[in-house]
Parts: sequence; structure tokens; C-alpha cells
Amino acid sequence: MGCFRTTLMMLIGVSLFSAPLQAAQIWQDFRAYIRQPADWEQGQWLTLGGVALLTATAIQYDESVRSGFAANQSASGDQLAAIGNGWGELDSLGGLTLLSIYLGGELIDDAGLVQLSANGLEAVVLSGVTTGIGKALFARTRPNATTSAADWGQGGQSFPSGHTTMAFALSTVLAESGDSPSLGRRLFFYSLASLTAYARMYDQKHWLSDTVAGAAIGVNAGLFVVNRQRQRQRQQQTRMLLLPNGIYFYHSFG
Repeated sequence: MGCFRTTLMMLIGVSLFSAPLQAAQIWQDFRAYIRQPADWEQGQWLTLGGVALLTATAIQYDESVRSGFAANQSASGDQLAAIGNGWGELDSLGGLTLLSIYLGGELIDDAGLVQLSANGLEAVVLSGVTTGIGKALFARTRPNATTSAADWGQGGQSFPSGHTTMAFALSTVLAESGDSPSLGRRLFFYSLASLTAYARMYDQKHWLSDTVAGAAIGVNAGLFVVNRQRQRQRQQQTRMLLLPNGIYFYHSFG
């Protein structure tokens, strides 16, 4: 299994980072991502405040939610958790989905699918940076190592949830990309990401508030990447050429 996962990770990295996302573009996106707050407007700051309030509220229920999951383990719960955990891992269902989209795009020569896979990976990487910093700063103990949700700064890696972050980053890109995302597609992918949050709490790997914070980080990164892609598409200028016979010819470059 270890060899399979290592091989899969190598395939994902080589395949997706050789997609249209060039190194310069990745660097530009990374710089813009970490500078986001400097460009936020009032509505975005209010959203951040709402997320902080929701996370603080969730903290009040962390221990009771942990106890509820611990007391309600079942075979069906194990199966659901396995799916949810897989969606939050690059070397499992989540990564296989990205790789499948990329290979499918290459197979049928669809640049849109290839770009979609690259965007998904970019969102996962960017959100992972934020979550990694959060884990180092808060150092919260996981619920499988303590019964107290107040064990912050103890060298743990519970807050925020990395699996939930990845799941929502990936799901957001897949759900929101395109000109008119359908309700059905959104429901499917956001439900799949929510299943990852469920799995992390069910397995006693994360507190409720860890998954709330992780989901917010993932959604933010996913929307950031989707919006950056739309900006690039808008910047592909449509030029007007005047032909000798007086006919105007429009061509979209990109």
C-alpha cells in the first residue's frame, strides 16, 4: 500500500504540475493569495468575522460532539468515514479524482478539464499552506489524545483540520468552476466535503471547531483559484481586425 501511494503521489505531481499552470503563474497566485486581506472589502471582513464567530461557537460544543461520536460507532459509520477520509487525501480518492480529470482531459484533448485538474491541485496546495501555519500556531491536541477541548499550545496538530481543508478546497473548485455551476453539482461536491468533516470527527481525529475552520479555509482557497481563473479568461482580449474588404473580424486570443 505504501508503494502504491508513493507512486500515485508522484503521478499526480508530475501530471498536474505539467498542466497549463506554469511556475510563474503559480507564484503570482501564491503571492496574491497571501496578500488577500490587504485587498478585502467590508463584506469580506464581515465574512471573516462570521467564520470566527461560528468557529468560536463550535468550540463550545466540541466536547459534547466528541462524546456523541465516540458513543455512536457503527459499521455503516465506518464505511462513510472511509469515503470521507479518502476525499480529503491526495493519495486516495481526492487525488485519484484530480488525476482522472487530468488524464481524461488529455485523452479527449479537452484543455478545460486539464486546467480544472490543475486548479483543483492549486487550491489544495494554497489552502494547505494556511492550514499548516494554523496547526503550528495553535498546536491543539487531537480529541483521540485528550478529553479536553481546551488543550491549545500543547504541540498537537488538530486545529484546523487538514483533511477537511483539502476536501472543501477541491470540492469548491469542482463545484464552482464553469459559467453556470448547477445546483446538483454543488450539492454533490459540498456533501462529499462535508462527509470528510464527519469522518474526521467520527474517527476522533478532530474537534467540531477544527472542521469548521478547515472548511472555511478550503472554501476560501477554492473560490480564490476559481476567481483567478475567471480573471485570466477575461483578460484574454477579444481583438477586432479590419479586413481589406471592410468586414470586421473578431478573434479571441487565449
